[in-house]
Amino acid sequence: MKPNNSRLKTRVRLLDLLSQPGPFTRATRTAAGLGPGVSNRAEPQLAASGVISVGDDGTWELGAKYGRMLAFSATRERLRGALVHPDGRLIGDTVRQAGISPRRGQRTSPTRYRDTATAMVTELLERYPSKAPLVGCVVAWPAAIEQATGEPKRFEGESRQKLRVRAAFAEAIERASRVSGVPVQVLNDADAEALGETHFGVARGKSVVLLVKLCGGVGAALVVDGRRHAGAFNESGELGHLAISEHDRFELTGSDCSCGAKDHLECFASGKAIIDACFPRDRTGSYNDLIAELEEGELSYDRANLLVNVGKVVGRALRPAAILLDPDAIVLASVPHRQELLDGLRSELFEGLSFNVNRVDLRLGTSPGDGGDLTMLRGAGHLASQTYVLPGLREDLLPERP
Repeated sequence: MKPNNSRLKTRVRLLDLLSQPGPFTRATRTAAGLGPGVSNRAEPQLAASGVISVGDDGTWELGAKYGRMLAFSATRERLRGALVHPDGRLIGDTVRQAGISPRRGQRTSPTRYRDTATAMVTELLERYPSKAPLVGCVVAWPAAIEQATGEPKRFEGESRQKLRVRAAFAEAIERASRVSGVPVQVLNDADAEALGETHFGVARGKSVVLLVKLCGGVGAALVVDGRRHAGAFNESGELGHLAISEHDRFELTGSDCSCGAKDHLECFASGKAIIDACFPRDRTGSYNDLIAELEEGELSYDRANLLVNVGKVVGRALRPAAILLDPDAIVLASVPHRQELLDGLRSELFEGLSFNVNRVDLRLGTSPGDGGDLTMLRGAGHLASQTYVLPGLREDLLPERP
């Protein structure tokens, strides 16, 4: 018996639609090739099987049978967490101070960090009660992730009392929800931010997105057709340890890399390197205070020129990637969040390249003050949906044929 190709095409379109962030209005369904006639025929069966729920206004949402998830985004000073809808949208979030940076004297012990996560999960479950089960958790973390263990690599100077992130969050979820065995995945923060900008932020609608992150270190992430590219060994985007020749440093002196090297990109473009260059003499105030000083108001000529030069170093380092990857969007997620960095990057990135540079959308990412870690949280939530919901949705809509 021949398969019904028309029905199969409809199911594929439904899967493409429902695997995106919702809700799914009549207009979004029509734009996805599911006009009123097709939607009206499919709706009763999808609703009866629990794939969707239908609102009073005819809007679709993924059904509660797919459960809910948790997402967290960790910075070096605080932790933000959220409950996640099956389609990847955040239901609600909360934030607590929880330091993980040994260099800044703000490190929270592993036990206290777990207790903080437990309190956050408890708060979220009490604030947004539901009978839907917890099916998974994704944690965005500011470090490279080891492929073998799924755990973050050590920070420079980190104590032997290492925080085992997956175990700590799994225990926090079990304590708060009384449910054991909820799977936890740890995601590099640049990957999470790239997913967040692609699906919810400044790169929404772009097909090949390259995000460069200048913060505690220097990293990059690639999203192709809405999915992150992690590489064969889960180390794609470790840009900070790229060696920079003296010719490509634009008179920047730099500071030490976290690995001890003195010629890596991190030496010239990390947040710490920028602070050291902009405040070379005795300075008062915390790292965050000094970053805020750079982000607010007018800069002196020397500091503005220095930030332009930092952008130039990054732009020249990225040039081979721009040629090889051919992105339609490049996002600079920088601390400090300054246009001067983007201007410098633009001036060097496209220098001497033969293709039309106007086709590449080059812009600053979401400002940390406007929710930079919230963008990471949204990226983690999107990956949670793709990891823990999409397989079941695909099985419901496209069951294997005998």
